[in-house]
Amino acid sequence: YPVLVQLCALTGGYGLSFLMVLANVAIADAILHRPNARFAPNGRSILRRIPLSLVAAAALLLLTSLYGLAVLRRAGSGDGFSIALVQGNIPQEQKWDGRHREAILERYAGLTRLAARQAPALIVWPETAVPGDLRHDQNLQRRLGRLAVETKTPLLVGAAENAKFTTKKLEDKFYNSVFLISTDGRVEGQYRKMLLVPFSEYAPLRDLVTWPKAIVSGAGDYLPGDRYTLFTVGPATFGAVICWEAIFPNFVREFVNRGARFLVVATNEAHFRETAAPYQLLAMSVFRAAENRIAIARSANTGISALIDPFGRITHRLRGAAQKDLFVEG
Repeated sequence: YPVLVQLCALTGGYGLSFLMVLANVAIADAILHRPNARFAPNGRSILRRIPLSLVAAAALLLLTSLYGLAVLRRAGSGDGFSIALVQGNIPQEQKWDGRHREAILERYAGLTRLAARQAPALIVWPETAVPGDLRHDQNLQRRLGRLAVETKTPLLVGAAENAKFTTKKLEDKFYNSVFLISTDGRVEGQYRKMLLVPFSEYAPLRDLVTWPKAIVSGAGDYLPGDRYTLFTVGPATFGAVICWEAIFPNFVREFVNRGARFLVVATNEAHFRETAAPYQLLAMSVFRAAENRIAIARSANTGISALIDPFGRITHRLRGAAQKDLFVEG
């Protein structure tokens, strides 16, 4: 409901949550304390016994709706910036299997060449789309550089980075990163994921707590980044967050405060399979867009790749056969 979502620009998602709770509590209050007809001989006495909570909820809902309608009526198209989102739909069991590395790179390269026909200003690959250490594997770096030169389009790609090249003490540690590759084939910028997923990308308090293997068996050895990176392509400055970082309002706002004109969300939701989670994460990106009045380009390995305007309206989303939006490539 885009009309109601506009409230988030003033209050964040918490204001809309408050309105939802207030409305439901008010309805429950009215039902539980409804006037008894035997003691309400006329309509006027019934009106006097309408709970104040119901009146307050109705008034706030009306004001919120009027505000949302006014905002959307004034909404302009803004400056144009063309982005292509590439969704490879690589099965989770193949992503880190070296035997599939060549096939994965070929799939993303083929989709990138297809996207480049539309002459976008930027092509985005999702989280850890590149099966390798792009920062330190020179052959891999040259290969993606040649693709950017060939398509004449900057590439923003997700890849893991081995931290051992940063400090020898970090031999078995990794960063979850996105890299910007320019049209002359060079790596121009990098963002390292700052908010890691506990029990997935790291085991919390590993030195203090001995977690059961069932809980930490799939936990990686990732390190958090420490910098809010901004990228620039042509006239546009933007930020990029990875996976669940988009669910934190204060975190996303930092990129906007530092000058981001729009935001890229690079993610991989294959491990959620066909559950509600990808749809919930898409909805959270809708709120981040409306809160900050910025457009969001959401690129998923699989999940839901979509473009969201600065008012939280989903303007484009990738769909396959029979309008399927999970586990499709394109």
